[in-house]
Amino acid sequence: MNISFSLFTKETGNLSQRIMYNKLSSVQNSNFSPLRKTRFVIHGYTSTGKYGWVVELCLLLVDVEDINCFAVDWEDGAKCTYFIAGSNIRVLGAVIAKFIFTMMKIYQYCPSNVHLIGHSLGAHTAGEAGRRLQYVGKKSPGIGRISGEGKKLCQYGAVKSGMQE
Repeated sequence: MNISFSLFTKETGNLSQRIMYNKLSSVQNSNFSPLRKTRFVIHGYTSTGKYGWVVELCLLLVDVEDINCFAVDWEDGAKCTYFIAGSNIRVLGAVIAKFIFTMMKIYQYCPSNVHLIGHSLGAHTAGEAGRRLQYVGKKSPGIGRISGEGKKLCQYGAVKSGMQE
């Protein structure tokens, strides 16, 4: 699926740092701070996380809060049939969960500081990652927040100004 994470922080400005979810050194050599809250923005079916709304949302979030924001890209897995893309969310959810679990082990990062934001199949992916981290330890809480939005809500005007609570 060619999954990639792009990290946006106050220090990176309008640029991002590419993070390899399976290479710890890419996180350690980045501007990721375990002292900040973290957002993951996950696109949906037929979309991309390399540009467009995913990157724009990360930039907006970083502009208003001092956070780590990961734009998650799984374009290769999202631009196939809906059935296959739907099956790919289990793998993507597992990758995101493993990445967060690695941050927990290395930085003692609390998963309650993580907010997963997804659109369409990205919302389902966020739920899958959250499910996998629900019971990571007796004393460790699960993911702090999961927000999902579907295409139909946008089409009918239920969500007029982006992600809302």
